[in-house]
Amino acid sequence: MPAFLPPVTLISLPRPPAISPRRLPRATLAVKGSARAQEILTGLLASNNDYIAGAPLPQSRLASPTLRENLAINGQHPEVAVIACADSRVAPEIIFRAGLGQLFTIRNAGNVAWGDAVVGSVEFAVTVLQVPLVIVLGHTMCGAVGAAIETATSGEMTAKSPLANHVARIAEVIKPVLGDENVESSAVVENVKDGVQRLLGGGSQVAKLAKSKDIAVVGAIYDIVSGQVNVVA
Repeated sequence: MPAFLPPVTLISLPRPPAISPRRLPRATLAVKGSARAQEILTGLLASNNDYIAGAPLPQSRLASPTLRENLAINGQHPEVAVIACADSRVAPEIIFRAGLGQLFTIRNAGNVAWGDAVVGSVEFAVTVLQVPLVIVLGHTMCGAVGAAIETATSGEMTAKSPLANHVARIAEVIKPVLGDENVESSAVVENVKDGVQRLLGGGSQVAKLAKSKDIAVVGAIYDIVSGQVNVVA
């Protein structure tokens, strides 16, 4: 480990309540898109199973000098675009055991799918790179969603800073599930489903390609304790 990174201190914590399997079915949902998108999603979930089991990374996915040179000369050709949370515990390339050039990743606090920076990046992925599958990837114990729950519950929705404005927008999204018994889990799922619907709605190139079934847009949740990814939308 590089000298500038301190060692990680492991402490024992009580396991958080699991999200109901009814909300998070492990089986791959029928993807409303190309057969290739379905095939890719199935492969990603299989790779996630290998990640959970701690299987070694295949030699072909290691960041070798040859791979870096190949990507520099031939360019990138990812087959998946992932909108993920900026949380340091959530790294799509690791969760899905992907190598360099395999995932086009867009990260922000709360894995939201709004704003030109996010939607424009997805449009680049599906139009220029011709990525057939887009995943909105949320995760358990999300700090942004937790802050949004507190904001929505307190009623203090006035934006006072870029961060407060961001949290307030997520708070509006999760309002319908504030009465749920396991509100944190429900809010995480609601936020992901909102992201999927935002990408599928409107007149963006993402929505047009999804409507014509040239691409698929799905939502999933990563459990930061078990390591498992489950499809929810």
